[in-house]
Amino acid sequence: IISIVRLTGIKYIYGEDFWRMQLLNSIDAEVHSSELTDSYDKFVIPRTWLSRPSWYCINGEVLYYTKDGKADKIIESELKSKNGKILYNGAEGKIWLGPVIWSKPKWCN
Repeated sequence: IISIVRLTGIKYIYGEDFWRMQLLNSIDAEVHSSELTDSYDKFVIPRTWLSRPSWYCINGEVLYYTKDGKADKIIESELKSKNGKILYNGAEGKIWLGPVIWSKPKWCN
């Protein structure tokens, strides 16, 4: 993950599971990871519990770390429909490059 962050220059990475995502923040100061959770089994929304709200106010491309959770499946479906690219696919999960797929929260304005 660190090598992909350095290669792409993109430090923001999102995915399901608070513990999976927050662990990445302790690996390297350049990584800013936050959790996305499913909403009504249709889309993902920011989960701001112990995450920095400003990290959900991003424009442009970001990274996603997915495995096999419910929100991960929604994330992957959204990325496929928006031409997201898989940068890594292994036993530990997938790393995707793609656009922001959630609606920006009101606090971003």
